[in-house]
Amino acid sequence: MKTKGKQSRGDRIRFGGFEVDLLSSELYCNGKRIKLQEQPFRILAMLLECPGEMVSREVLRRVLWADDTFVDFDVSLNTAIRKLRTALDDAADQPRYVETLPRRGYRFIARVQIAKRTIDSVAVLPFAGEGDNPDAEYLSDGITENLINTLSEFPTLKRVTALSSVYRYKGREVDLRDIGRALGVQAALAGKVMLRGDKVSVSAELFDTSDLRHLWGSTYRRTLAEISELQEEIACEIAGELKVKFSPRSKRALARTTRNLAAYQLYLQGRYWWNKRPLQGAVQRGIEFFDQAIAKDPSFALPYVGLADSYNTLAAWESGIMAPNVAFPMARAAASQALKADPTLAEAHTSLAYAELHFSWNWKRALGEFQRALSLNPNYAYCRHWYSHYLTAMGQTEDSMTESIRIIELDPLDLIINVHLAWHYYMARRHQEALDQANRTLEMEPAFHWGYFFRGLALEQLQRFGDAIDALRKSVDLSGGSTVMLSALGHAYAAAGESVKARDVLKTLNEQSRRRYISSYEIALIHVALGENDCAFEWFDRACEERSGWLPYLNAEPRVDRLRSHSRFQALVNVIGLPMNSGAWR
Repeated sequence: MKTKGKQSRGDRIRFGGFEVDLLSSELYCNGKRIKLQEQPFRILAMLLECPGEMVSREVLRRVLWADDTFVDFDVSLNTAIRKLRTALDDAADQPRYVETLPRRGYRFIARVQIAKRTIDSVAVLPFAGEGDNPDAEYLSDGITENLINTLSEFPTLKRVTALSSVYRYKGREVDLRDIGRALGVQAALAGKVMLRGDKVSVSAELFDTSDLRHLWGSTYRRTLAEISELQEEIACEIAGELKVKFSPRSKRALARTTRNLAAYQLYLQGRYWWNKRPLQGAVQRGIEFFDQAIAKDPSFALPYVGLADSYNTLAAWESGIMAPNVAFPMARAAASQALKADPTLAEAHTSLAYAELHFSWNWKRALGEFQRALSLNPNYAYCRHWYSHYLTAMGQTEDSMTESIRIIELDPLDLIINVHLAWHYYMARRHQEALDQANRTLEMEPAFHWGYFFRGLALEQLQRFGDAIDALRKSVDLSGGSTVMLSALGHAYAAAGESVKARDVLKTLNEQSRRRYISSYEIALIHVALGENDCAFEWFDRACEERSGWLPYLNAEPRVDRLRSHSRFQALVNVIGLPMNSGAWR
């Protein structure tokens, strides 16, 4: 239940022309900040906690000066009160605000108004799964993700932290005040799911992260068959507590789950495995569950989005597990099917935009799908992430940077989001900033292979070849032999003049290509650094046939700068259809 009582630190208190922000310890007069030292402000805060009541000098002494502090208490207190009155333009003999009760204490005598803080940002922490049912964990993860996606579609909530950032807190004891500072949110929702047989119990509590004030809490007991309705009920109650306005968009978001329990459970299992990427085989396992969910309920839109996300992931240049000309059409088809079932799904528009950008090279349609997704859900971090990549491909460098920074606000602890800002700096030829951002990401996770990858790319462009090779070797080792990182290492070897080692990498990639998909683009890059232009263009032509996910960024890629004056390079750009003015190198 919501607690009531005296004001919290998150509230603002008004009197006369003044306003006091207890959270930031700031005093304003008619909107202008008034300087006030710590001790006088703390006295004011204590008086405002109980207006009209006396606060004794002894209480002030105990609170403001520790027992082991040696000061002339009377002189210090009188000085602090004098500074407070000066800030308030108050007088001891004719007080308007602070009245002196001789030898006893002080009281605040003006009428005060409490301005409750409007909460417009929230983090849904991972719900804990408990009970004897092995399905409790994926059910709790599904409820967490569903609540995040639903709340993010409420237009008056400016920030709902993305799943990847809150997931870092799963299973950990946390201080919600630290959560508020780390994620930049005013409220946090925590809960647990107890599953026993077909009975489910969900408890949820909402806290103000500024002072741990309990805003709302409830426990629900339902059958498993009622889980969809239960999630809608929780989201509605949270929205009501936060005084969030419902819109047609948010109302639609509340009704997106299927009434087919088996299909919904299979979808949750699919998302559970997809969220475990890059664990080997996790995405493929997710696909199995999404397919089964669709078989149970072909009209259920969300499993199609799961399939689209999965095939986009497998075809992306970051993973390169499936050939793009095989996986991307499957992603596009699944996203289109999701939109037939529900045209208002921002996630489906995003998945389709990703495939249009990386496979179809249909820039106009990709832009339209990204814009549609953002109009439906401005807080959808994945959409902003890939939209920023679209802007990079189109040469809109500053807009891309703006989006990248906005994404980090939505998803501040996601390692991929953070390290991709280094990618944006790299593509913009801001290599020192790329290096700095890669290093900041490695401070968050020292064993993060992508951090070393982008560190290596930046160091190579800074002509620090030895350091670049060391970083890229580490990225290869930590990733378990990623071909993207192996290719980058081969390019760095060649750029450093170590052609024998570069050719060893080429040999390894060619051998692997007999057993699995290897991007022709990655092989082409090494030939570029070796100065073997004709061979490089042959491999780039193959990359075009494959529809390599790297090619939309060709005009921005620093590693192909030496080819730009070549007639075959312009022919390649024309085949891809990139705008003439795209590319940070121009």
